[in-house]
Amino acid sequence: MLRELRDVVIAGKGRLYLAKDDVLDVPSYDLQMGPGTVGAFLGMKKMHDPSSLFMSDLYRRMFTGSPFS
Repeated sequence: MLRELRDVVIAGKGRLYLAKDDVLDVPSYDLQMGPGTVGAFLGMKKMHDPSSLFMSDLYRRMFTGSPFS
């Protein structure tokens, strides 16, 4: 049900709070933020932090598939 609501919010141009809404996955987040936004962010992250030394639990959940280091 939450995933369906997520899709309704995104289709209505609404926003989900990334840190709280764990039903928000990378493809849904990319739809919410606009095409290419996630890719641009990940490109900047790789350029400025190639060894991935700086990561929050949110980053781990969204982009590594692991909630913990």
